[in-house]
Amino acid sequence: MAHSLFFPTLKCTKKQEQWIIVIGRFGIPKKKLTPVFCSLVPFFEPVRHSERPNTFRKVQEIYWDQKLKGFGFCVGARTKSYIAQIDIKGRTHRKTIGKYPHLTIEQARNIAKIFINNILSENCNVERKKRQIASSLTLAAAAGLKRSCLIKEKKSTRTISDHDYTFRKYFIKWAKKDMKEIGEDKNALRQFHEKLTREHGPISANHTVGWLRGVYNLSRKEHAALPPNPTEEINWNPTKRNASSISMKELSKIWTGIQKLGSLKRDFYILLLFSGLRRKLGCVIRWEHYNEEDALLTIPCPAGKKKKATCIPLTEPLQKVFRSRQKENKIHASSGCPWVFPSVMSSSGHIVDPKLTASEMKLFPSKLTASMLHHTYSVVGNALGVNNYNLALLLNHSIHLKNDTDVYAYTGMESLRADQEAITNYLLFQINT
Repeated sequence: MAHSLFFPTLKCTKKQEQWIIVIGRFGIPKKKLTPVFCSLVPFFEPVRHSERPNTFRKVQEIYWDQKLKGFGFCVGARTKSYIAQIDIKGRTHRKTIGKYPHLTIEQARNIAKIFINNILSENCNVERKKRQIASSLTLAAAAGLKRSCLIKEKKSTRTISDHDYTFRKYFIKWAKKDMKEIGEDKNALRQFHEKLTREHGPISANHTVGWLRGVYNLSRKEHAALPPNPTEEINWNPTKRNASSISMKELSKIWTGIQKLGSLKRDFYILLLFSGLRRKLGCVIRWEHYNEEDALLTIPCPAGKKKKATCIPLTEPLQKVFRSRQKENKIHASSGCPWVFPSVMSSSGHIVDPKLTASEMKLFPSKLTASMLHHTYSVVGNALGVNNYNLALLLNHSIHLKNDTDVYAYTGMESLRADQEAITNYLLFQINT
């Protein structure tokens, strides 16, 4: 009989049997817990796991009360008990009220009601305190929180100094303003972005408000009671990435102009052309990074991230650059100077931004910048069919794998050296034609 699944001692009509079959198939619904029900419901027979016979898949059944939400009657293999449960924001609060039949239904229901009310009251108090803390959080405190996070994540000193600079330059007047007030006053932020665009340009305006977006997002993780991020309503300025490269038709004339530069700037520009290094990485090369015997250059901390340290192979034009710098530095640099490209004018001891002067620009058929040399190297690598993994390593770009097999595209330093030689030979061919 179907009713023997749950109530073997009850006599059921055919219609009741059909209802009980539905219960057994789709789960037991809520019930009105009564003394009769609690006394007649049988103890639960544990259900063994089909794949692990020595363990049980289910050892109890819970019947939830129709009258009071969160109040239930738990039936195990040997005992019956009253429970109270409430779920708040994904967290379950459950309490065993007492064993049956030591408590009556009404006594247990009253205790459950008190427990549920207490949990709800505590949650309201917690939410109230969170709202109070969120409403008192200032931009200065939020910026400090972001700075601590950057230090914890071991970001570069440049990243941290840029964070401090943006706060001091653009947001010092907002330092004591509450984050809640900033989140609610979207018009003020929109006007601030428009003012920055007029006074400092579209890119600077986007970068500055982007800084606020990062600070606000982190604050909202800590204080969920804050309003939605107000930067979501900003109409960002359209920007175009400057990725211009040198035309191969002009490369020969560009090379002639580079040869007429001062020795330090000449060697620096040749290094960028044949290695694809970014300007900032090229400026901070130390002699300890140069391995003359193996013809390798170590990049120990690209973009401030030590875990991305890598080595790039050096071709003959690059070897000539380092030999030239060794000879020149013995004459013009102080003894023991660690920098390959030193500068007595810089507080750091190395060159920072060796831009071409107005007179030097006349040596070239068109505008030339350090970033154009980096982009030219990338264009040539793609044109020669260098696989994306190797090219990303040579350019020190972030590696984005499309699938798990892409990592096998890298076959070692010899593979990198072959690609480096291919790019160098192509550039030399274009220079000499």
